[in-house]
Amino acid sequence: MPLPLPNLDDHDYADLVEMARSLIPSEYPEWTDHNPSDTGIILLELFAWLTELLLYQVNQVPDQSQEEFLKLLKGYATWTMPPNQSLQAATQKTILALRKRYRAVTAADYEALVMENFAVGRVKVFENRNLTLKSQPPEPVAGHISLVVVPQEPFTVLNPSLQTKIRDFLEERRLLGTKQHVVSPEYVNISIKANLNLEAGRVFEQVKAAGVAQLQQFFHPLSGGEDKQGWPFGRAVYISEIYQQLDQLDGVDYVEDVTVTVKPPGQNKVSLKAHQLVQLDQVEFTHAGTHN
Repeated sequence: MPLPLPNLDDHDYADLVEMARSLIPSEYPEWTDHNPSDTGIILLELFAWLTELLLYQVNQVPDQSQEEFLKLLKGYATWTMPPNQSLQAATQKTILALRKRYRAVTAADYEALVMENFAVGRVKVFENRNLTLKSQPPEPVAGHISLVVVPQEPFTVLNPSLQTKIRDFLEERRLLGTKQHVVSPEYVNISIKANLNLEAGRVFEQVKAAGVAQLQQFFHPLSGGEDKQGWPFGRAVYISEIYQQLDQLDGVDYVEDVTVTVKPPGQNKVSLKAHQLVQLDQVEFTHAGTHN
């Protein structure tokens, strides 16, 4: 059974008079005579009475007019009332549908629409950027928006068919003048070397396998990072964090000589561009023996 529709505005004459009267001290402090005989109060009460009449008329909108409003809300003029559905039920259904995200206006709109309608792992939107260009200009590219879509299978290129479907889906929902680009993630390949000093009785191969798995999880584009929501786009890689990840491994006494290299080679601190992610290319551990 559909819920009864609320009044569009349920303020009565007394409410309107009191609301208007309460604004007098802040809007016009010099007006101090609020008695019913005051000319201003008379006008205020007159306008409140007229407003109450208008509100009554608003709440008496005929069914035919409400059906026309529903057509406007649905976005097509050919819609007709279903034969087995009441006007209240149709109105409620339409209003609930309006709460669903449809238009792509903000970055959050784009990301939510893609995640809700396509089987992808992650989406990140970059405003005023055209990531299809091989070299990015330093200044923003006005009117462009780029969506970096991480597939459910990370470290793979976005399927061209899926890429086209996402682009066509958003084309109907974008703002006029916005130019959209759907691209695959760009990864920065890094290699890590470290010397692990183990506790007594520990098997190096077991600790090594755990260390590789720990780093792969930490830099994973879908489940890595501090919050386990995926390594953040553009976040730099710091050696101190690698020390921390390896030092907490079961069986590791302490860690030495951690180095990070980039392909092509770079510095120990790996700086990423805003749209880039990390891909762990190689992990190499050496073993310095056990310690009591």
